[in-house]
Amino acid sequence: MQCSTSCDDDREVETRRVACSDVSELFCDSMSRPATERRCLMNRTRSCNKPRWFAGPWSSCSVQCGAGIARREVICIDNSSGESKILSESNCTVSSRPPTEQTCHMPECPPEWFMSDWNTCSASCGGGTQERIVRCLQNGVESLCDVKTKPIYTQSCNIHECPRNIVTSHKTPKKVHLINECVDKYPNCEAVVRTGLCRVKYYKHSCCSCRN
Repeated sequence: MQCSTSCDDDREVETRRVACSDVSELFCDSMSRPATERRCLMNRTRSCNKPRWFAGPWSSCSVQCGAGIARREVICIDNSSGESKILSESNCTVSSRPPTEQTCHMPECPPEWFMSDWNTCSASCGGGTQERIVRCLQNGVESLCDVKTKPIYTQSCNIHECPRNIVTSHKTPKKVHLINECVDKYPNCEAVVRTGLCRVKYYKHSCCSCRN
């Protein structure tokens, strides 16, 4: 017989099967029928001495709004000597290892303004203009933000005077384009990939990992 629960359970019991030798229990005295279960006090120490998993408390959510990740530390410990010792994870049963991460949900993120990098200036000197993309997004979808807080999308650039032997060439600013070396333009691209927002056109251009 083996105990039916772990050593952390005060109701740990072991069971056995009891049958009447005359096949049917109708022919046996029910008053003298042996017990079919009992508390397994002798096995309690033995089961507690086995290495087991210890899970720490969950951390705070990785984001302040929307979906994020909470993490915790999980270690394998041994109490056979009366003191808790950290062992290699191979000493504990891998199939019963508690999870170290779980999804956490915070209040919905409010809409906010997102900006791309400035594009190349339209002139190398003498004053030119450059532009950038400015979009109001909420959960990866275009939304409505306070117009008063909207960042500027065009500005003057290279306003220094040109050398006398150089003729200033003004041209219409080019549209924002990607450079060969990929640099994330959105501060939290990891969350974008994890929440499946790469399908949004803005994130496709702003997060390098969304282009793979």
